[in-house]
Amino acid sequence: MSGPVIFRPAQPSDVDSIWPLVRDGAHEIVGMTSLPSTRPATVALLDHSAQTLTRLATGEFELARGGQANLLMVAVQPHSGEVVGTSGMTFKKKVPNLAVQVTTSLDGLGLTMRSSSDPWSRTELNSIYVGSAGRGQRLGTLLSRGRFMFLHLVRSQTPTTIAAHIRGLFDDDGVAPFWQSFGAQFVSWGNSIEAEQVLAVGPERLDELADRVLPLTPTDLRSLGVVNAASMAAFRMLIREGLRSNGMYDPIDGGPTVAAELANTTSGRQRVHGPVVVAEAGTVDALVAVPSVARFAAVRTEVSIAAEGDVRLTADVAASLGVTGGDLITVLPLDRPESRQP
Repeated sequence: MSGPVIFRPAQPSDVDSIWPLVRDGAHEIVGMTSLPSTRPATVALLDHSAQTLTRLATGEFELARGGQANLLMVAVQPHSGEVVGTSGMTFKKKVPNLAVQVTTSLDGLGLTMRSSSDPWSRTELNSIYVGSAGRGQRLGTLLSRGRFMFLHLVRSQTPTTIAAHIRGLFDDDGVAPFWQSFGAQFVSWGNSIEAEQVLAVGPERLDELADRVLPLTPTDLRSLGVVNAASMAAFRMLIREGLRSNGMYDPIDGGPTVAAELANTTSGRQRVHGPVVVAEAGTVDALVAVPSVARFAAVRTEVSIAAEGDVRLTADVAASLGVTGGDLITVLPLDRPESRQP
């Protein structure tokens, strides 16, 4: 089958394509704990994600206080079915979030770093990764902003505060310098790698880092709030979508959190809907999605939007999305020149 790369929810049958992708890219996704590190963990994530999708599609999705659920999305080559990229989201209801914030010291003479673990509801964006086979195909925007096309469909069931924890600074050995500035002052975990390992086994040990205070020094500023070079493109796309820093930083790597209300995002304001007309390629660079939770799929392509609201797609694109003339489609025009949209 010819056509554009397809963005859709992951399926359990994708395991033989997803596991090699994340296994071979392990050295590039240091600190990205939302992606699995073993094949059994990949199987478990895909099974859980499929259950989440079913509950959303049937309108039966509901989280208890303190509950969370994951949904993994994939970018798939149309001709081979090979998964070349991933992105995901985690829905959380009143789940504590350990973060470091910068505040004025109690004596009013300087700034302090203060950690807290307050519960709040949010949809966390995560798991974005493009493997070597998918690079150079302009998949970053599809993987990142395509999620918003899906989230608008489930906004009555899921938290509408959208947040993303951006990876902070790591050195060549995969160690986060910020760990020495903050966490290492309170616990005996040797470095950020050991800290990630400890917390993977016992997430409740995050409490050992809560309610801590330290003076903010010039040395701390070298790693606090600095975005990892490998995450910079993803960070910039979220900024284009309207997310902004909320003043929270990861206690391990010092990376920032960005957030926004779904209704206030760029896609919330600029997406349009219209019936499909199969025609020649248009000139508007856009994300195009099927507005159905159960059949959701999206592509990045060039379309034409007629004055009367028709959305003109090529036959290949229509076939890739499983739509025909007259079907309703959702379009998000991209507001940057092609060279600026990875």
